[in-house]
Amino acid sequence: MKIPPGQDRPEGYVWWLRKAFYSLKQALQEWYTKVHEVMVGLGYKVSVADKYVFTCIDANGHLIIVAFYVDNFLFISKSLKFVESSKSEMSSHFEMKDLSPVKWIFQMELNHNILNSITTLFQSQYIKKILKYHGMADS
Repeated sequence: MKIPPGQDRPEGYVWWLRKAFYSLKQALQEWYTKVHEVMVGLGYKVSVADKYVFTCIDANGHLIIVAFYVDNFLFISKSLKFVESSKSEMSSHFEMKDLSPVKWIFQMELNHNILNSITTLFQSQYIKKILKYHGMADS
């Protein structure tokens, strides 16, 4: 990190960064540490399989899964009420806005059939990308 223009400090001084920035290498770790503190403080458990996935079970036995990637949170639960209360709790710790139901995540398309309570994942775009990469797109 370079000293900002106009700042005269003798050699050997250490600069203390009070807030992480996106462009810094440490930013993702600082963000994860903050999210981890809040989620664990709210009663969520870290997934053994992926540290960016948190789970919680409410008093009614409903499971919620919260996954985050960079600065996006994905809430998954059968209980819309639990999702809404979880988002409300988290919004007291983070600046948040609801962007609408997810249509794409991790190169997978999601199709929501609300009437039948079914969500389907499609990997067709990912498969096309792999086929194109290996020169098999027109096969």
